[in-house]
Amino acid sequence: MADWELVKEFRTEKGIKEIAAMAETTNQLLIVHQALKELIEALEPDVHQFWPMKISMPRGKVFPEPYFGLRIGQFLNSFRPDESAEGSVRQRGSGYFCYDTKRHTAGLAFSDQVIGGKHLWREQDLVKPNIFMSDALQQRAAEAGLQLPKHFQAQVV
Repeated sequence: MADWELVKEFRTEKGIKEIAAMAETTNQLLIVHQALKELIEALEPDVHQFWPMKISMPRGKVFPEPYFGLRIGQFLNSFRPDESAEGSVRQRGSGYFCYDTKRHTAGLAFSDQVIGGKHLWREQDLVKPNIFMSDALQQRAAEAGLQLPKHFQAQVV
């Protein structure tokens, strides 16, 4: 993306005291805390695009922690609908989606060979969920005390 295409400010309707280390804004833009950005870059240097993000609140206040916009830089085709548990996934047009529950997500199957050590990606044919991370990235974020969005473990085949 060209620099002029990047959203550089997110305005909240209310004052906020805390934001997860990764969050999706109302316009579906991903933002990440600097600590998570550093973890991602350590695992996958030069794969994803980050840019500074100002988080503005009412009355001219600015969220004090450093956040960045995130464009995930890799799209995989690791999702295996035929190997997923029955009822865990539904077809929508040319793609698939899964209800965002632990039971449904646990039934999804992904190819370990296609994932091949990648840590953060989107899937080409699975529209929901739409963000995937490796166990290693999730573990490092947990060890650093970073709060991530609700997510569930799936099957790797």
